Amino acid sequence: MKNKISFILYGDDDWILSENINYVNILNIPDDIVVEIIKITNRYGLVDYLEYGRKQSNAKYKVYLDQNAYIIDKDFILKILSSFKKNPQLGLLGVRGYYKDPQNGELIFLGNNMYRKYAYNSKITTLREGEHEGLITTLALDSHVMITSIDTPWSGGDINTSIAKSVELKHMGFETAVMINSKPMILFDNNLLS
Repeated sequence: MKNKISFILYGDDDWILSENINYVNILNIPDDIVVEIIKITNRYGLVDYLEYGRKQSNAKYKVYLDQNAYIIDKDFILKILSSFKKNPQLGLLGVRGYYKDPQNGELIFLGNNMYRKYAYNSKITTLREGEHEGLITTLALDSHVMITSIDTPWSGGDINTSIAKSVELKHMGFETAVMINSKPMILFDNNLLS
């Protein structure tokens, strides 16, 4: 029997979401995986988007993807599945998150992603936070990309949704982590003029 992975793409711009789906459609898919894509628009906040999407799928793995986050690593699915397989206590996975340095207690934002910023002359830069690589256990994730292996309702406010999920899973005995590679896996497009 094939396993299912669901990509839940959400936002308020139907055209951008359609473009984002094109990126998902060119990912490498293992033979034993079925990919489901769910596009959600016109909801009333982040928790509403996430919870609505969660209820639409029975997939074990759900990738919640903000409309401004584009998957550019074609092996993204393989990396997700490998991370969960190697770490059975992993409940929530992302590509950017908040890590507490055990040496000095400093809160560090971790990730390695492409970042496109619209300005007078648009540019794409590589944004790398921290010096870590690999799978790093974090306190919480940035909410642009959140991948779950444990299906529980979303809660919290729109600002602290990923924190609420991380705390809930921690109480259940599951960890939150980020995947950090030497090459970016995600392109974040901020859509802002600055």
